[in-house]
Amino acid sequence: MDVDAPGGSQPGPGQDPLAVGAMHATWALWMLVALPQYTEDQTLPGVVQDACLEDYFTNLRLLIEFFHRHANPKDFHSTDYLPDFEPQTGMADKRWDDMWKFASQNVAHLSRQRVPQPDSMTLNVAAAGVGAERRVHPQRRG
Repeated sequence: MDVDAPGGSQPGPGQDPLAVGAMHATWALWMLVALPQYTEDQTLPGVVQDACLEDYFTNLRLLIEFFHRHANPKDFHSTDYLPDFEPQTGMADKRWDDMWKFASQNVAHLSRQRVPQPDSMTLNVAAAGVGAERRVHPQRRG
């Protein structure tokens, strides 16, 4: 699957900040659509496959913060565009939190949880939306 990038250009001086935020959120959504196909593309070097996987999770984390976790007032949030927007609660809320924690521990921070245990050298990324079980981080592939 080859996916074209969303239209638009880089933000310039004087551009509406909300338009810029929308452009960044659109880009992050596009990354979630476009990157999974490259995480298992054997024609790419392993380090590129891993970079695509890490970028997928970085953008997943960004969007969870945009739609679900409105912790930083300096960041754009869904409520900047839809003031009455309320994130899902219940099981969906726990799933968002679990995915955010996973992405935070594995790509956003040098967490102790990032270090794989000898008996768990694979990562089931299907649960986080990529759709495959993968080896990640224990030994960088070349």
